[in-house]
Amino acid sequence: MKIEIPRSEKLRLELGGPCWLKLRAIGLLLSLILLPGLAGCFKTDIKPYPSNWSPVVTIAAGQCPDISGEYQNSGDWDADSRSCGRKYPPKTAWNCDSSLAGNLVKMKAVEWSELSYSRNFMRVKLQQPDPDTLAVYIPSEGSPPKIFKRSKGDFDCDSSGLRFSTTGNALSLEGESTGQAIVRTTAGLLALSGAVVSTERVFRPLQDGSLSMEVTESVAMEMTMIFFLYGKNNAFVRWERYQPPPQNNINSGSP
Repeated sequence: MKIEIPRSEKLRLELGGPCWLKLRAIGLLLSLILLPGLAGCFKTDIKPYPSNWSPVVTIAAGQCPDISGEYQNSGDWDADSRSCGRKYPPKTAWNCDSSLAGNLVKMKAVEWSELSYSRNFMRVKLQQPDPDTLAVYIPSEGSPPKIFKRSKGDFDCDSSGLRFSTTGNALSLEGESTGQAIVRTTAGLLALSGAVVSTERVFRPLQDGSLSMEVTESVAMEMTMIFFLYGKNNAFVRWERYQPPPQNNINSGSP
């Protein structure tokens, strides 16, 4: 009797190649889960919520927070600058992106051109027509919204906020094709080394009407199947409500 093992919709390794390469990648992913229990093998840098920001709206257990509204696409972030500025940013990492559309659009498979395009708008609109749906609208001509479904595992909700989680190979970089990612990943696995990046984004409404995101990034690295490194850090980004620019009223003939 053949037993089918379901594939998780939340697991995005973005790997290709022979089965043994995938098994090594899965082993590396397991190290991301198990290594924190080994003393001396990991480093964490978890910062508290910024004390000078507006308080978070209280969310009932099991319910999704209401984050609908129109926001500035460019946000302010409170983070350690040393965690930014990667020369070769991994595809599934945060990469210090302070654009609201950019952080949401990449939660599904997306081409580099679309991701880069979404980061350049002034505003982005979020709608929640029902508790299961989040729609992201970018104000471009004829552009359909990006739809996320809780029932399909796109996001989850709890008392801490609306949560997106992604996991992928650190050798798969932003801006490169799938073929390039496979070649780079295969080379790392053949060298008996590699890394997995796991990123969690939690969106929370604030009492002043703005929107915050806490992003937590974990990295597990394996070298020659013996030496392991593990790191975990977080940061916060905030987006203000979008305010249309004031229109200049010109009264013809007035003194």
